[in-house]
Amino acid sequence: MRPMARGLGLAAAILLAAVAIVLLGSGGREPAQAEPVGHAPGLHSLRSCNHLRTFLRHHRGAPSGIVGVGMPGVAGDGVAAPGEVAPTPAPAGSPTNVQEEGVDEPDIVKTAGDTILTVEGTTLRAVGTTGGAPVLSDSIELPAGPDNAPIAGYQLLAAGDRLLAIGQSYGYAIAYEGQTDIIAPNVDYPGESRTVLAEVDISDPSSLRLLRTETIDGSYVSARLTGSTVRLVSSSYPGAPVADQGHGRAILPRYRLHDQRTGKSSSGKLVRCAAVDRPSRFAGAGMLSVLTIDLARGLPAVDADTVLTDGQIVYASPSSLYIATERWSGDADPSGSEPTTEIHRFDTTDPEATEYVASGQVSGYMLSQWSMSEAGGVLRVASTTAPPFAQDGSQQGESQSFVTVLATDGDRLRAVGRVGDLGQGEQIYAVRFAGDLGYVVTFRQVDPLYVVDLSDPTDPRTVGELKIPGYSAYLHPVGPGLLLGVGRDVDPGGVPGGLQVSLFDVSNPTAPLRLDRESFGHGSTSEVEYDHHAFSWFEDAALAALPIDFYSDLAEGHALAGLRVTPGSADPLGRVARRETDAPVLRTLELGGRIYAIEAGAIGVFDPSTLAPLDSLRY
Repeated sequence: MRPMARGLGLAAAILLAAVAIVLLGSGGREPAQAEPVGHAPGLHSLRSCNHLRTFLRHHRGAPSGIVGVGMPGVAGDGVAAPGEVAPTPAPAGSPTNVQEEGVDEPDIVKTAGDTILTVEGTTLRAVGTTGGAPVLSDSIELPAGPDNAPIAGYQLLAAGDRLLAIGQSYGYAIAYEGQTDIIAPNVDYPGESRTVLAEVDISDPSSLRLLRTETIDGSYVSARLTGSTVRLVSSSYPGAPVADQGHGRAILPRYRLHDQRTGKSSSGKLVRCAAVDRPSRFAGAGMLSVLTIDLARGLPAVDADTVLTDGQIVYASPSSLYIATERWSGDADPSGSEPTTEIHRFDTTDPEATEYVASGQVSGYMLSQWSMSEAGGVLRVASTTAPPFAQDGSQQGESQSFVTVLATDGDRLRAVGRVGDLGQGEQIYAVRFAGDLGYVVTFRQVDPLYVVDLSDPTDPRTVGELKIPGYSAYLHPVGPGLLLGVGRDVDPGGVPGGLQVSLFDVSNPTAPLRLDRESFGHGSTSEVEYDHHAFSWFEDAALAALPIDFYSDLAEGHALAGLRVTPGSADPLGRVARRETDAPVLRTLELGGRIYAIEAGAIGVFDPSTLAPLDSLRY
C-alpha cells in the first residue's frame, strides 16, 4: 500500500470556493476592484465510508456549477524574484515548448541525449540521431486500458533514466476483492474514465523496458515535471459502476499497480473515506486528486490529496501549482448569471509532497493556463466576463476582460490590483506574460493587442494598444522587443480566414507596432492555434517553425513552415512539402545542429539555414 502524506490540502481550498459562490449569487456585475471572498471556518471530514455514501446520496443530481475546459498555454519569464525559489534546470534535452523555464509539460515527443523519444498511439519509439541520420533504436508497446480498453493517446515526461507515459482510457472503475465502499445500485452516477501510467526505463535507448504500470480511476487533467517530481492532476466521479460488481458502485477512486519485473500486482483505494474532506456548502460531486510522483523512485505516487470538487485548468511555476475551476453563480439558471473562476494554490517546493497554501477568485472565465503567471510573489490572471442574458435570450450588457493581480495573504489569494475595460464586447484569444508586462489579444472583428504594465502589482495599467484586422491565438517572444503572433486574418465582415503570422515590435510598450505579416491563404490552419507544443523557436538560428494544414477546394495537404525572424521582418524560408507520408507535421526539434520534424509514421531532417531536406526515416 502506498504511503499518504496529507494535510488540509484541497479541502481548505474548496471551502473558500463554496463561500465565494454564495456571496456572488446575486448575479450583479462585480465592482472593478472587488476582492476574493474570505475563508470561513467549518471544514468537514466525511469520517467514514458510511458518511461519504450518505452525503453523495443526499446530493444526488445536484448541479456542480462547473462550465469550462482547459487548453494548453504558457506564462511568465522563468526568472525568480527575490524570495522565490530559483527555477530548477529544465529536464536535459526536453524539446517541448513550455510555459515556464524549469517546469516541463507532457507531450508526445521528448529527448534523452541524442535520442528522440516519441509516442504514436500506444507505440513508444526511441530514435537515435548520432551522425545526424535518424535510426530506429527500439520500440515497445505501452499498455492498453483495463480489459484492453483503447487509450486516447499517451503523453510523455522524462527525467534521468525514467520516462512516464500518461494515457486516458474509458470504462468501468477498478474493482478489488474485499471492498466495502459500495453505493446502492439505484444511485444514478455516470461511468468512470481511467488514467493509465506507464514507467519506462530509458537508460539504454536500444533496449527500452516497461517497469511498472498503474491504472487510476478518473480523468487525466494535466501534469507538470519539476526536477524529477511529477504532479499529476486527475478528476473522478464518485459512484462509477464497478466491473464485475453488479450489486453496487464505487465511491472512491482506486488504483491498480503492476510490476512487470516481478509479475506482482496490488490494488486499493487511492485515498481512505475518512481522509476525504468537503466544504460547508456543496461544491460539486467530483473528486479532484493531486498525485506527487518521484520519477527517481518510480511508481506509485509518494503523496496524494483528494477532495470533493472539480478542476479544469492547471498552471505551474517552479515553486507553485495552481488549479482553476470555473463556476456560475446561478447553478439552476446559468443564463442569468456571470461566471467566476476559483483558483487554488499549492506549494511544490518539497519534492515529496504537495501542500495547499491559499485560494481566491477572479471575475469571468480564463482562456487557458496562459491566462496565469506567477512572478515577484504574486499571480497575474487574465479573464473575460460573460454578460448575463434575459429570459428571451437577449444579451444584457457586453463582455470585457481584466488582468487581476492576486497576492497570498494567509490562506487567501487576495486581489491587490486589477485593470479592466480590455476589449469591450470581445473575448480573450491569446495571453502572454513576460516580466513586468502582459500582452492580451481580444477579438470580435478586429484584433486589439493590449500591453499591460504590471511593474506595480497594486496598480496594473494598460499602457499600449494596437488595433489591426484579424487576431493572434498564440504569442511568443522572439528576441528583445519582438513578439510573434500566430492566428487568423479576417475578411471585411470580421469572418476569420486563413492562417497568418504577425511580427510585433513591443520595444516601446506605449506604442506597439506590427512590423510584418505572412499570410498562408484561404483554408490554411495550424495546430499552434490551440496547442503551443506544436510551435518551436530556435533562438540560435532565429527560426520559428510551425506546422500548416491546407483544406480548401483547390488544395489539401500538410507542410512545415519556417520563418526567419529579423528585427524588421519575418521572412519565410518556404513551405516544405512532406515527402514521406501525407500525414501532418506534429512537432519540430533541434538536435546536433539539425531540425527534426516528427509526423505520424516518419521523421524528416532539415538544414536550419535553408530548411532543405537532408534525411528521413519512415517507420
